[in-house]
Amino acid sequence: MIRMPAVPARRLNPIHRATRLTTIIALLAVAMLTLGGCSAFGGGGSLDIRTDSDNAPAVFTGSFSTAVYSAMDENDVDIILIEGSEDAPKQAMHIRMHWMPRAGRTPVDDRATNATVRLVVFQENGAAVYSGAGFLFPHSTPGASNFTANLRSTALRLIDSTPGFSDALGAANATGAVSAVRDDDATLRIHRAIETALAAKLGYPRFVLNDKP
Repeated sequence: MIRMPAVPARRLNPIHRATRLTTIIALLAVAMLTLGGCSAFGGGGSLDIRTDSDNAPAVFTGSFSTAVYSAMDENDVDIILIEGSEDAPKQAMHIRMHWMPRAGRTPVDDRATNATVRLVVFQENGAAVYSGAGFLFPHSTPGASNFTANLRSTALRLIDSTPGFSDALGAANATGAVSAVRDDDATLRIHRAIETALAAKLGYPRFVLNDKP
């Protein structure tokens, strides 16, 4: 084995040491974000749902490995999130933002809504659709390559399901976070795939579309 001569260690002054530390932290942050998006498209999201039951309130947490979106303009954004594959999703969510809130100009009100939500849950022998309206607060500009946002105060209720579906939510309130990659074609394709999978479970078409809040 060839041994390379030892190289004396070089001492860094405090400024160089701080600069190197900052660079390492930045690279680690990028690596964590990259590893977090394991799907073919990247992106993802999370959803926390709290039931409104006074007797036995419960909290359910969901995650989505794929998140894509399309934007007609800054006030018309469609976001699709799925867990599982396009052909066999485990759960899916469609968020439509109808208007862009403006920092310092949009009133902060717990009852304000600017987005509608459809949550589709698939089980082995059934499926269910939950619907609601809430507030989507973007952290990036619609139309950018990546779109991040937080979903707040979204009231959900069951609107359709297969016979015998086990509904553990009932009336519920949801909050979540989204990081979506812009891909207009994939957004439309996955949207159609969700509707196809849902129709196969229900036995009839159910359009996963959102009306204005």
